Amino acid sequence: MKGQVKAGAAKFKWRAIDSNGKIHSGSYVADDLKHVISKLRTLGYYPVKIRHQLSLSASFNQGVSVRDWIRFARKLSLMLEAGIPLLKSLEIITANQGDLHQDDWLLLKERISGGYQLSEALQLMNPPPPLFLRSMVMAGEHTGNLVRCIEKAADELEKAESFRRKLVEAVTYPLLLLLGIMSVFFVLGNWVLPIYERLFAGFDAELPVLTRAIFVSGRQLPIVFSSLIAVVIVFLLLIIVLNPNTWKLELERRFIKIPLVGEIYLLGEIIQFNRLLGEMIEAGIPLLEALNLVLRTTRSELIKYLLLELTLGVRQGRRIAPILKNCKEFPSEAGEMVMVGEESGKLGVMFSQVSQILTNELEHKLGRIANLIGPVLTIGLAGLIGLVAVGVLLPMFEATTHFK
Repeated sequence: MKGQVKAGAAKFKWRAIDSNGKIHSGSYVADDLKHVISKLRTLGYYPVKIRHQLSLSASFNQGVSVRDWIRFARKLSLMLEAGIPLLKSLEIITANQGDLHQDDWLLLKERISGGYQLSEALQLMNPPPPLFLRSMVMAGEHTGNLVRCIEKAADELEKAESFRRKLVEAVTYPLLLLLGIMSVFFVLGNWVLPIYERLFAGFDAELPVLTRAIFVSGRQLPIVFSSLIAVVIVFLLLIIVLNPNTWKLELERRFIKIPLVGEIYLLGEIIQFNRLLGEMIEAGIPLLEALNLVLRTTRSELIKYLLLELTLGVRQGRRIAPILKNCKEFPSEAGEMVMVGEESGKLGVMFSQVSQILTNELEHKLGRIANLIGPVLTIGLAGLIGLVAVGVLLPMFEATTHFK
């Protein structure tokens, strides 16, 4: 009966003794201690010790990661495709003692045993899995094609995770180099250069222009950094004050205007929008419901605003292609493709194609940027260190000549 395992259920380890004096031990997933005791007594056991067991992930306040959900979806879809019933498939998954999230899968199995649908049981997990996975499972339950929907959800989640890793890898090295340059400036300005400045202050000879410029820059560096931070804070406060209800949207509109960085960010959000919407439509989810589901998954305020316009247009009986073509942030070529898909009745397929084309374009841009920025920042860092070294060593050579 649905309701036997609630959202607050937890795992309990127990040790009990039977009527023959034999000791038994194990674990149960239940709402509270009373349910465990009741279950043991129905088996003819007398509880000796019962304690609440926290999973490793719960101990560190970490839920199931996206990668874990991808692996779970892959295993489940393979077992279901092989003809193994859902409960038996979950039982096999929970039998893996080395799985750090075994308790989570066990709890999921107990809820389904209690009468929940798979989508409902996933919704009750804390934290719940990605909304896209839950939506695809719900679509599979409605259309009777659960295996394919879980497979597609795993594929798309894997693509999204792969894209995220590529994006992180593309920007990590340049950011580390930039951080290195800023660190060198900070160390030189606060500790190294003041020492040399005091050392050279006692010389009668005039310091070289390069050395004086380095000393002045070093003294002004903390002020420059503080001023930049203050300007950014004031800019953010102005946007919030002037746009109290839509400041996130206004901030994002300004952010996407930043060369390279803003373009990459916007393209990534558009790719995610097309990928999710295409897969949901192909899975049989009605367009209006698919738009609402994507609206709940996206983080971009610009995409949320676009989705609200699309939702309103669909409710009014309008086509979505003209709305996309009128959106400045949405690529015009993609809007043309969506129009073709809408007219041909293959809207979901066309959204997926747009997502793939834009993904290839973004990967190409990321590769070019990584290949360009890395060497430029490396040369810049080396040039900076060389310039400072020359500026510091030059007066030392002149001082040696002066002493002679």
